[in-house]
Amino acid sequence: MTTKTTKELNTNEVKSKGWWSLSPEIQRQVLSSLPKQTAWTFVVTRVSDQAWSLDLPEAQTFGELLVGGTNVSMDLHYAELFDKNPVNDDQMMLTCSIVPMEDATTVLTDPVPDKNWEGAATYREQVFGISCWTCPYILVLWGYVPESIYIKLEPTT
Repeated sequence: MTTKTTKELNTNEVKSKGWWSLSPEIQRQVLSSLPKQTAWTFVVTRVSDQAWSLDLPEAQTFGELLVGGTNVSMDLHYAELFDKNPVNDDQMMLTCSIVPMEDATTVLTDPVPDKNWEGAATYREQVFGISCWTCPYILVLWGYVPESIYIKLEPTT
């Protein structure tokens, strides 16, 4: 059996299925091709009253949902940043880093591991005090659940 390289993956297939439905072999290939870095920047899009989503094409990820309190935090930060409430299809740039950023908008701290899903955790968002759940996608970014995640939100250009 021949496995496809990351560049050979059918992007439309990945977009329709998403990261979580990729085979373990393809996930391993994608993970091994990702650069090791301390910060990632995404365009995040509000897709409903219950979720924001992000795309990370380098990791064959499209429409990864930000839910479980993270969506509420995103709504509040959007309202503060733009002086209006978000509606569907609104966007922001989100940079998340495991090293401190002087211009961070907020920080996620004190992770509590999710007992039902390895790699998932609930953090305390420091500006609004909201509990923000992160799925195991954190493992894709850094390979572990960091103690703190520094977040910078800003307008898209």
